[in-house]
Amino acid sequence: MQAWRRECRVPHVDQGRLTGTFADRDTFLAASSFETPMTEAYDLPLPEFVVGSQIGPYRVQLPGS
Repeated sequence: MQAWRRECRVPHVDQGRLTGTFADRDTFLAASSFETPMTEAYDLPLPEFVVGSQIGPYRVQLPGS
């Protein structure tokens, strides 16, 4: 996976064992010449991600909790 990430031709961010991108799944999988099995763990709606109501693998910390 590390070699795949180094060669990846679309913007992405690595977070531990996860890799995030705004690219669609097929574009992202084709972004490197290496073939590696990947599963899509999170597909977040952009507006909810931006405001922080859905942030994938992270817990949402609500005000006052």
